[in-house]
Amino acid sequence: MPDAACEQEGGRGAMRLKPVITASLLAFVAITVLVLVLKETRPSPANTSSPPAAKAVTSPGVKLIAYYMHGKVRCPTCMSIEAYAREAVETGFGGELKGGQIQWQIVNYEEPGNEHFATDYKLAAPCVVLVRMRHGKQVAWKSLPEVWELVGDKPEFIKLVQKNIREMLAEKAPETSAKTPRLLDLGATMCIPCKMMAPVLAELRQQYQGRLAIVFIDVWENPNAAEPYSVETIPTQIFFDAEGKERYRHVGFFSKGEILSKWKELGIDLGGESGKS
Repeated sequence: MPDAACEQEGGRGAMRLKPVITASLLAFVAITVLVLVLKETRPSPANTSSPPAAKAVTSPGVKLIAYYMHGKVRCPTCMSIEAYAREAVETGFGGELKGGQIQWQIVNYEEPGNEHFATDYKLAAPCVVLVRMRHGKQVAWKSLPEVWELVGDKPEFIKLVQKNIREMLAEKAPETSAKTPRLLDLGATMCIPCKMMAPVLAELRQQYQGRLAIVFIDVWENPNAAEPYSVETIPTQIFFDAEGKERYRHVGFFSKGEILSKWKELGIDLGGESGKS
C-alpha cells in the first residue's frame, strides 16, 4: 500500500508539474518572439562607407575606347555584332586591354542619361564606335556602320574592327571626325524589291565611301530591329542628316539616281563619286 500511495502521489506530482512546464515554455516563446521583434524594429546603424568608385573612362592612360552602342531592343544581329566586336578587341589587343590603354564598353544609348551618345556619335542604329583619347579627353571618334553588312562574314567583320582600331591608335584618323549623312535601308534578303535594292546600296557604298554611311537591316531575320523606326512595309529607306536627324523616308524600290536627287533636294552635298573628278 505505501508503494501504491507513493505512486499515486508521484502521479499527482507529475500532473501538478505539467501546468508549470507549459507556462514556462509559453513564457520562453513569448520572450524569444519579443527579442526578434525588437531586433527587426531597431534602426540599423547608417552605412558611412562609400561605394567603390567606378573606373574612370577618361583616365590619362586610356588611348582608345571601343564602344558597342545599342538601344533597348536587342535583335539577334545586334547580339552578334556585340559578340564579334568584343572578340575583335580581345583577340587583337589583349595586351592593351590588360594594360588599360584600350577599354571595351557596352552602352545602351536609350537609357536615361545616355541619350547624348546617340547625338554625339550620330547613331541611326546600334553600332560600333571607336573613340581616341588623349590625356583623358576625346580627340577623335569614328563609327563603323559597315559592321551591319559584314555580320554574316565574321572574319571580315573582325578584320574591319581591328584595322580601324590600329589606325585610331596610330592617330591616322582625323582629329575631328567628319559628320556623315546616313541612309538606312530596312528590308529582307528574300523580298524581291529588297533584292533590287542590294546592288544600289553596294554601289553607293563603294562610290561614296567616307561621305555617306549605308546601313541595311534585315527585318525578317531581326523583326525587332524595325520597331524603333515604325516601319510597316519593306523596303523602307530612311535618310538621316549628319546630325542624325531623320529628313525623309521612302517606301519601295529607290534607284541610285532617285536617292542622289533626294539628297540634293534635302540640301545635303555628298560630293562627287569616289575616283571621279
